[in-house]
Amino acid sequence: MTDPTDVARALRAAAETVPGVRADCCRILRADGGGVEVRVDVRAPAGAVLPRLAARVRDRVWEAAEREPGLDMRAVDVRIGD
Repeated sequence: MTDPTDVARALRAAAETVPGVRADCCRILRADGGGVEVRVDVRAPAGAVLPRLAARVRDRVWEAAEREPGLDMRAVDVRIGD
């Protein structure tokens, strides 16, 4: 896997491709049973439908993670704050 800081930066940027989303933080954690889990904290725009927004962020982060060599991703956890 590439440098975890660079990977987290790329995944945070992927989350921000969803209109109105601002990513506060992205953590890459070891998952139980191997691989990694990504936890990304985002701020949502006013009036956003949160389950739909979380799904879109999760999809964008997952797609970006698939382009990272050696990243065996098991889960993406999106936490939405204000």
